[in-house]
Amino acid sequence: MPDVLDNTPWWLDNVTTKRGHEGLLVQGCEAYEQRQGEGPKHLEGGFYDLRSLGPHVWTCKARADGLYRASCQCTLGLRAVPDGQHSLPHSKETWLCNGHLAMIRKRGSQICPPCVHPPAELELQEAMKYTRESASALMFQPGVTLQDRALVQRKAEAKLWDLQAQLDDLVLRGIVHRCSIILREVS
Repeated sequence: MPDVLDNTPWWLDNVTTKRGHEGLLVQGCEAYEQRQGEGPKHLEGGFYDLRSLGPHVWTCKARADGLYRASCQCTLGLRAVPDGQHSLPHSKETWLCNGHLAMIRKRGSQICPPCVHPPAELELQEAMKYTRESASALMFQPGVTLQDRALVQRKAEAKLWDLQAQLDDLVLRGIVHRCSIILREVS
């Protein structure tokens, strides 16, 4: 079980940690919240699974100052949507405190994860991972000769170069691309 650490930006003047009076419902900041039932899709667009969170889970105890939707250049129509790429907005509305809003706008809005890791790219990354793991398992089985290991390694290397060429093609066709994120207040 990971440690839960507080990353409330209490040092900023416009961040309120008070949640309201008794009986008054006030929404909290969701900057680090894991979406229930969605699995690992929120970690770099699904590129990393939940094990990649590390030994700590961060939380923010500040009151949310607004409801925001992150949109990228593709979803706003500022960039043509390439074939094979998403056609609908791929972000969720998130409650944020002023501190985390400023942090995301300054440091976390340069890349839209679904644009950098579209489904086609994730499939190729998964195939690369499977190729590496299966080659490793074959190479270290008992009784495998050095010649067999060399053959497995050559085949895996050839397969990985083929998959890398497919990844490069996705970049050249614009399916994998960098899009900046724009946060717009909903509420």
